[in-house]
Amino acid sequence: KGACPMCPNIITEELHCACGVAVIQPPQPCGTEPPLCNLPCRKERPCGHPIGNHTCHPGECPKCAVYVEKMCLGGHVMVANVPCHLAGKSCGQPCNQPLPCQRHACLRTCHAGDCTSNGPCEQPCGKIMPCGHSCPVKCHKGQCQKCKQLVEVACKCGHSREMIPCQKFEKLLEPIMQKGGSVDDVKIECKKSCEG
Repeated sequence: KGACPMCPNIITEELHCACGVAVIQPPQPCGTEPPLCNLPCRKERPCGHPIGNHTCHPGECPKCAVYVEKMCLGGHVMVANVPCHLAGKSCGQPCNQPLPCQRHACLRTCHAGDCTSNGPCEQPCGKIMPCGHSCPVKCHKGQCQKCKQLVEVACKCGHSREMIPCQKFEKLLEPIMQKGGSVDDVKIECKKSCEG
């Protein structure tokens, strides 16, 4: 029980600080830390910007905070005042990249990565159905369902109006169109309230 005994191994090589100026000569006990160095850091950043005012250290330097101009995350425009270490910054515009459905564009604000990371397209289908209405159902493959929108139709005398499903309207319209009529010729039967 208690602390482990000291490692009996000995370090037989010089221990250097990160820049190599400060040295501890061997032999040293196992676990001896490299020496501290108060000289300025000499490492070079991959971006080429100056390191800044910090001393010699092991590991990576702090992230480069020099402000630069970079292409926005979505590839729309150049954005100013982006910290160098960031891959990019949103420009705030809508993404507008085509979605895999090939009918809609991404509505998210300018972003990095795949537009479908939130799942498949959730926008209304929008296809124009044979009746002329646009499909209101969530984006889908294949044919649209039968139209469920309501259509206002007047009675023959014009006093009463009724909302009927588009499918029923289509059935009433078909024989009228075959006789050379138009949409305006579709009428429902008059109600009792029409009389008088």
